[in-house]
Amino acid sequence: MFVTLRTEGIKRGSHLSTAGEHNHRTSKEPDSRIDPERTHLNQHLIKTAETLPEAVQKRISEAGVKLPKNANVVAQEIVLGASPEYFRPGYHPEDPEGRGKYEPERLEAWKEKTMDWLKDRFGEKNIVDVILHLDETTPHIHAMVLPIAEVELKHRRTNAQKEAGEPNTTYMKTKWNRSQVFGLAQHYEMQDEYADALSSLGLHRGISKKLSKKQHKTIKDYHREQWELLNSEIVYPNTDFKMDTDIESSFTMPKPKTFESAKKYAERCEDDIREIIKNGIADDYEFKVKEFEKAFDKAKDFTASLANEAKEQMEKNDILTSALKRITKAIENPELVRKILEQQDPEKKLDRETEIISNTVKVRKKAPKNTNSPSLQ
Repeated sequence: MFVTLRTEGIKRGSHLSTAGEHNHRTSKEPDSRIDPERTHLNQHLIKTAETLPEAVQKRISEAGVKLPKNANVVAQEIVLGASPEYFRPGYHPEDPEGRGKYEPERLEAWKEKTMDWLKDRFGEKNIVDVILHLDETTPHIHAMVLPIAEVELKHRRTNAQKEAGEPNTTYMKTKWNRSQVFGLAQHYEMQDEYADALSSLGLHRGISKKLSKKQHKTIKDYHREQWELLNSEIVYPNTDFKMDTDIESSFTMPKPKTFESAKKYAERCEDDIREIIKNGIADDYEFKVKEFEKAFDKAKDFTASLANEAKEQMEKNDILTSALKRITKAIENPELVRKILEQQDPEKKLDRETEIISNTVKVRKKAPKNTNSPSLQ
């Protein structure tokens, strides 16, 4: 069984007011972690003012400290608790029947030692508000602490004192010192010291965050992650088909039930949106089918045009192949090449025709006269 301790810096303004409203149960916003029928069991262990902002301002004024100009955090909330099985040893931690139950003797022992440790660690004056919540799953304490501490400072020495070798003298001053009270190193020290203070109850320190690397997740962060998951692209198994949908626009997040675990709540949300997703799938599928049909028709037309172009190109290839054969044959027969070239040259073609005519005339002159031709008398 382990102790639990986490801290959070509370900023001035709405953050401080909201934290006070949650702790004092004056908030009008519903919270699934709270059982309203058991809120009257909560115990205000330290209350210095009616509201948390008033309590913070009262302590700052009494201490006479000034906040740094860039100081935005005005208080530190420390939430302290223990393993559920410490408070209800007869129930399993995840057993719904055990949520909200506790053994009074164990609760009183833990509460007393926790308050003693808080006062010893921070000083009772710096603890402006402490409340024990018994209306949630497991008892825990919210303590609001201010980082006001007595700091030892050195007096300034004059040049004459320095030359005379007089030593520095110190004095104590109350200052706002958040870095020294709630720094990271001090956070680990607090967890160690708190576990030591409650070790007599059989409680121990858990694994350090430096080793486990785990981060605390708030309810707000959990809800944001759920919305991001629900509104992400839905991918159909074994396909490249995706549906872009906005679940939030068509789905109202159901209210969590009292003491309902995050797992059960997520399962219930999943059941509620299943029908919406089915409808979205049907609408998107019909739309995609029509798109695919149009694309297929375009592909068919394009394929037909490609086939016609291919046929025309094949005919051109046949013509070019025939011409290539003739050219190849001509190259192999020089006399044929000469004749082709002569046919293409106009001057040579004219000379050739002139020679043919001249040869014809010569042949006619040499031909003998026909004596047997009939007389014209």
